[in-house]
Amino acid sequence: MDLDGNDDVFCSGYTAGDIFGSAIGGHDIILMKLSGLNGSLIFGTRLGTGSNDIPSFLQIHFGFLFITGFTFVVSFHIIFWL
Repeated sequence: MDLDGNDDVFCSGYTAGDIFGSAIGGHDIILMKLSGLNGSLIFGTRLGTGSNDIPSFLQIHFGFLFITGFTFVVSFHIIFWL
């Protein structure tokens, strides 16, 4: 979990359910941005491959969002611009 420059909260986790769309495969990473004012959901999405994907660390640094974790495929690259 980390805060952006507006004190909005970014957090990640994982699910095998249908949160933010249909399952991609195995466990998928979910990413959420919550309002720092009232905790309401600003956006949510899921990332993943056909296998299990599990986040372990999230940080915002100089306007870039970094998520590290584990996947069980050879190549997995996602870039988000904030």
